[in-house]
Amino acid sequence: MVSGNFSQNRPNGSPRITTTPEGNEPFDLLEPERNLEEPSLRERVNEILLPDDDSIPDWDNKVDMNESEDPCCSEARELLATYISEKAQNEPNATMANAYMGLYEDIMRGGEDWSCEDIQWKMERWAQGSDWERKVGNAVLDAWNKCSEKTRLGDTTGTFTASKDGFEAGWGILIKEYSVYDGLPDDAPVEGLVTTHSGIGAPEVAAKRVGTKPVLSMDGWDQSIRTLGANHPGKHIQQWFSPDTLDDTLGHIHDATTGLDSWAFHGSPSCTKIAASNLHGKKDPHGAMDGMRFVGDVMDNIREWENPPSMMSVEQSPGVIPYMLDGRKRANQGISEDFKTMVRNSPTLTSSMFGSPTTRRRMWATEGTMATPTHTPDQYRSINDVLPHLAQEWYDSDTKAAELEHLRQSGRVSEKGLEYLAESPSLALLGSINPGKDRAVWNDDKKSMAFGHINRLDKPIHSLRHHGASLTHTRHLTPEEMLQIQGWTPEEAKAFNFPQKPSETYDVNAGKPGKKKNPNNVIRTQIGNTLSPNIYENLLRNVGLGQQRLY
Repeated sequence: MVSGNFSQNRPNGSPRITTTPEGNEPFDLLEPERNLEEPSLRERVNEILLPDDDSIPDWDNKVDMNESEDPCCSEARELLATYISEKAQNEPNATMANAYMGLYEDIMRGGEDWSCEDIQWKMERWAQGSDWERKVGNAVLDAWNKCSEKTRLGDTTGTFTASKDGFEAGWGILIKEYSVYDGLPDDAPVEGLVTTHSGIGAPEVAAKRVGTKPVLSMDGWDQSIRTLGANHPGKHIQQWFSPDTLDDTLGHIHDATTGLDSWAFHGSPSCTKIAASNLHGKKDPHGAMDGMRFVGDVMDNIREWENPPSMMSVEQSPGVIPYMLDGRKRANQGISEDFKTMVRNSPTLTSSMFGSPTTRRRMWATEGTMATPTHTPDQYRSINDVLPHLAQEWYDSDTKAAELEHLRQSGRVSEKGLEYLAESPSLALLGSINPGKDRAVWNDDKKSMAFGHINRLDKPIHSLRHHGASLTHTRHLTPEEMLQIQGWTPEEAKAFNFPQKPSETYDVNAGKPGKKKNPNNVIRTQIGNTLSPNIYENLLRNVGLGQQRLY
């Protein structure tokens, strides 16, 4: 059932297409007379927002930003200074106005508290502060991230420069919204991409490869929104998904896709409640089906629009299929027959079929496209193929011998297990650098879960999880390395920006009564939860230009 009349009207009742104004005589369309002495809009804006030239203090030690540091940092610095100057001009309290002008001077000098690193750190916190701080922090970070992305793509000639002219600064940000796509294919299979349950934006990474522009990405987790904003253009909305937010979600999608010639929709609801990697047997099929039901409701609605998507897809653990199709535990109540048909015809795909060194299995239900694997089993890539430096680093490790000896003396590992650990360069997929050091027992009588999650480098791994992964007895993998395992190219992984600090954690049990604190690393969790962009790129490429609409 269609949840709202989104085929014709916006949710608030305003018409999708504005009414045509009363007809004019042809001569009424000529440009009216202008008072040439009247200041232009640009001049009037500048007069209001900007200080007079003689009010801007001079200084002798101004840093030449383009020569001394990242040019994108200098642009961010100047944009921040523009906001501070505007604040000073509009501040009625003379003392506060002088303080803001002092801050302006310090920022432009590049004082010791306003290095590039400090600016980024402060803007991240401003983005969580008061209304004005949030506005400034987000604007500066967005401009910085977009400039950096453009530069990483090799375009340094058209890099945005934040002008002291408020109009130019605002216009510069506006025209850069999709500038990261300059020079990419102009024959994109679809024009725009919309995602829910977006995570860090793996479909958005795939879209960039084929020239499709992300126009809307939605996720409930604030950390995902931060990461999306740091890496992808388009609108990013934090929203949890439930029947109560369906109409809002449809409204956002409607607004984002109005005017597009073609677009794609993708949803990746959480799989943690049903996935095989749920090791403790606390599976919740009803909870998992809530996310699937929401995505199904979205697709049932947008299928009926005047401008429906050219392709739709949903990714989920294969464990959801029996609950979808045969109604185990009556978990499929409220699921439409159209959505069931999608799932019934869906293949189970592994990332290794598309060039990633992981055999992670996922159900991909699609309409308007079809996956065509690029790698056969004999062509599956190993960790060594993607990260060849790890094996040598494992052999050169100074800590490996000591840890193995500790395991031997403690009696926690059999001679066979010890031989395996000593001669097989490997990853520990549960995240611990020294798996088994504290509690695991690896012998013939009892093999711990940790032993089963030691993965040789000459093979693809089963799956990255929220723990991340470590080079056994050596170190944790970096975010860049883990992204490459998930399917990012080396260039994409290097350019990908996590705004969180490497040590930043969150409490997975926050707000849950009776639960102990269980902190997880934010960056590792985001990477472990993502999907392979290689699969989604394959789906996009199989839509094809000029393909007849399905609906």
